[in-house]
Amino acid sequence: MQSPAPSSDAFSGFYGALEFGTIDGSITNAPLTSAFDAGTTLGLSGGYNWQAGSLVFGGEVRFLRSNDFAWPAGGGIAAYESLFDVRGRAGYAVGGFMVYGALGYSWGTVAPTAPNPVDTDGMNFGIGVEYNVTERIFLGADYTRRDLGGSNALSTFETEIDTLSLRGGLRF
Repeated sequence: MQSPAPSSDAFSGFYGALEFGTIDGSITNAPLTSAFDAGTTLGLSGGYNWQAGSLVFGGEVRFLRSNDFAWPAGGGIAAYESLFDVRGRAGYAVGGFMVYGALGYSWGTVAPTAPNPVDTDGMNFGIGVEYNVTERIFLGADYTRRDLGGSNALSTFETEIDTLSLRGGLRF
């Protein structure tokens, strides 16, 4: 008995996912540059894909909340509590697998920086893979780098934030 051929639009349509992963990075508050202590993230993502043959294109929004992610140098900075991403994705699908690249824009707040939080923003880029477990359920992994900057009345910050997430979701 032969299994049915995978659909040529297996990655098309709306999707939503839950994410769990790691977060790491560094911060520059001139003249000091130091690494954050690594932490974990929980998140939600959703988007829409269009598929033409093996090529997949789409847009995605993503919200990540971090835990245990701190700047050991102190200075009143506890690091990023949350990050928000908007990005485009382009990928290549073979059977039930898709490999993709992503490019977009991110926002986050360095908090608390008593008494002045610092809102940061900047570009993000990443790579990932997804596997369709069933027609509607998928699993994946995503690596994203964010280059963010911002300032308040006291300081100017530049950060590099890396996340590696495992994702599980539904296609609608």
